[in-house]
Amino acid sequence: MDERPAAEWDLSESLAEIQETYLAPAMYAQWAIRLTAMAHIDSGHHVLDVGCGTGILARKAGEDVGFTGKVTGIDHDQDMIAVAARKAPNIDWRIGVPSQLPFDDESFDRVVSQFFLPHTKNRVRLLKEMMRVLKPGGRMALAVWAPLQHSPAFNALAQLVQDQGNARAFKVFATPWELGHEHKIRSVISSSGAQISSISREKGTARFPNPETILALWLDRAPVSKELDEAARKRIRLHALEPLSQFRVSTGGLVCPMDATVVTVDKR
Repeated sequence: MDERPAAEWDLSESLAEIQETYLAPAMYAQWAIRLTAMAHIDSGHHVLDVGCGTGILARKAGEDVGFTGKVTGIDHDQDMIAVAARKAPNIDWRIGVPSQLPFDDESFDRVVSQFFLPHTKNRVRLLKEMMRVLKPGGRMALAVWAPLQHSPAFNALAQLVQDQGNARAFKVFATPWELGHEHKIRSVISSSGAQISSISREKGTARFPNPETILALWLDRAPVSKELDEAARKRIRLHALEPLSQFRVSTGGLVCPMDATVVTVDKR
């Protein structure tokens, strides 16, 4: 277990900067390594990262394709793309609606996406688009967060949102974990006409400097904040410190289990 001293996070920055500076190394970098490996990305491949955010997955794919390959990342959030372009100007960054991909049929050898699918309204259409632009013989690899019980820190916070907030707030909070159950992700992929090649739950962790950082991010900056009034947020903060503190390591930071469901699809 990594027990290096926990550094404080500057949460006054934009959400895109917070994503890149803090959340990418704390939560997402480990999955970029695993997902590119499962996608079998190789030198010379053309790779598309759907819902790329600030580009942690696309950058890892860029390392794998080398000088003869090409990586494209697409996201609807222009602030995220601006940060991504600053970090890796060699990648082809696009602002657009991922469920309407602006690419020709069979354009990419590999199509990847991590933790984006639950956030799109038309999941089946998105998957159909991802398969449309994938070449025959190519592979799609995607990750979604495993069911909430496999992210116990956030499961505890979700229960408080439900108990101290309201049903709408709980639904919004739980959206990232919505497809984690194997039968749910299987159903969505099957409805798109694709056939799963592999599916597995993989263990992971998330690292935060303290419980207060988690609470500030998710109660004040995340979408659920719009569904909770100030009184509810205060009640949740009061009750959340103890369950979140159980994940504290000797250096003072938090190391929280946070598993993912990873799927690959091979296009015939």
